[in-house]
Amino acid sequence: MADRKMSGPTQGLVAFLCSLGVVAIIAGAWFVGFRMGEDSARDENRYVVSQSQVATAGGNSLDAATTTAPPPVETAAPYVPVPTDFSLEVIELERSCFGNAGCNIVYRINPTYIGAQPPDPTERYTVTFDLQGANAAESGSFTISGGESQTAARDSTQVPPGGVLVAVPTRVLAG
Repeated sequence: MADRKMSGPTQGLVAFLCSLGVVAIIAGAWFVGFRMGEDSARDENRYVVSQSQVATAGGNSLDAATTTAPPPVETAAPYVPVPTDFSLEVIELERSCFGNAGCNIVYRINPTYIGAQPPDPTERYTVTFDLQGANAAESGSFTISGGESQTAARDSTQVPPGGVLVAVPTRVLAG
């Protein structure tokens, strides 16, 4: 049998098609391996079979079969804020003074969350505070939920002449 040699264009075409075939095989093998890895990573309900499982001679059943579920995935508990996570500003809206008798002040509380971790946005928290600087001991509260605070629009108290009000957070209650 005589050897036939390929001419230039035919030889180039055959080389190109062979290269293309090799690339297709490599890409297909990569894709199949990738998909198999993806499927096994997605299967969260896998069971681990212990080495004590032994197939019977017929191959239809297992002796001493034990399975264990994968350990539960731990999730971090939502952060519950503490009093130091809040800065409270007392905004004085009105002041009426009566000489040495003192002053009546109308105010509102402007809370700011300054905590390092955000509180659980699905939870409602009540923050209590002490109002210092008033003639008598006073306390108040406001609520936060989903990053929004709800405070009284206006409140009032009496202070000595030249008195300044300061609000200090004391407790944070969930619920």
